[in-house]
Amino acid sequence: FEINGYKKNTTKEEYPEFLFVPFLTIDGSLGIGKCKKPCHALSLPFGNNGHHALGFSLGFTLDFHETIEFGFEGGGAHFFEQNFCNVFVPTHELQYGIFPFRTDICVEPGNNWHFTALFNAHNFMEHLSFFAQYIFVTHEKDCISLLRPNRGLRYSLISCPDDTSETCTFSGDPGAPEPEEVTGIFKPCRLSDDTAWSSQMINFVLNYDLSPNATLGFLWQAPITRRAAYRAYTLMGTFEIRI
Repeated sequence: FEINGYKKNTTKEEYPEFLFVPFLTIDGSLGIGKCKKPCHALSLPFGNNGHHALGFSLGFTLDFHETIEFGFEGGGAHFFEQNFCNVFVPTHELQYGIFPFRTDICVEPGNNWHFTALFNAHNFMEHLSFFAQYIFVTHEKDCISLLRPNRGLRYSLISCPDDTSETCTFSGDPGAPEPEEVTGIFKPCRLSDDTAWSSQMINFVLNYDLSPNATLGFLWQAPITRRAAYRAYTLMGTFEIRI
């Protein structure tokens, strides 16, 4: 929508012309990237860790012709559940980091919500453009459930003689009491507690037009604050040719 594009009077007072551009997008993502390997301590997923997603974004921009541009955007994403086999799951509420036992689980990720604000200065110097963007992303807690029965047998030490030539007796051995049947062994809720996170970051971009059809670019993404998220810096260079 063109704002202040047509003068309805002849007064000396003038207002800047700009474009008001609202937008709404519906987004989809296929979880076809490489999934995280549960047995590798430092393994990371490539993409959504096998989860398909559906989301939306809405916002608007104020584009002043060939000078500056402001924009705001917000939206969310929903991820669909996925089953995983042989995943390490806590067996006690106080366990953290390393879990000794594995089972099969179903993971329904929490929703993502994001907000961004941008500022773009097009050719503020000859052939040089500047772009800055603030990003806030938060992820709700995942819902993790078990695919196998959450019960088993608990074996206890019955006796252990002082003489090392004799073996210890455990429950379930011939002549010893039967092992105790227990339920609620795995604590998937404890695993869910570590899945919520949030992050705030800012992008700085410089683009230089080498010619009408070629642009050289540089991006620096820096974290501001985060909760349960990696403190990662990203540097990227681009070279674009338009035909």
